Amino acid sequence: MPEHLVSKKRREHNRAQRLVLVGIEFVVAITVGTLAGHWLDRVWSTAPWLLLTGILLGTIAAFKRLFEIAYREEKSLGERNFPGFSSDHQRGKAPPSSTFPLDPPEV
Repeated sequence: MPEHLVSKKRREHNRAQRLVLVGIEFVVAITVGTLAGHWLDRVWSTAPWLLLTGILLGTIAAFKRLFEIAYREEKSLGERNFPGFSSDHQRGKAPPSSTFPLDPPEV
């Protein structure tokens, strides 16, 4: 098999692994926060406040991690050359209006 196809398959496989890990990390962060909050509630008899705090902190940590991974993935995709995307487009500059297919025809 040609080398460029092997490396493309490997990249796709690595990306799929990272996406699976995102789901696992999301669940683990919320579970750890919940279990820690439940345990602290039992130790200090503060039910349900530390449980709810643990769930909230776990959820915040899960979303923070999700956004970090999404940002890193978007950044790595932006570095590759895709048809129709320019470096100006990724820096926040608007592309020329002629690139939009729904622009009204010029008269």
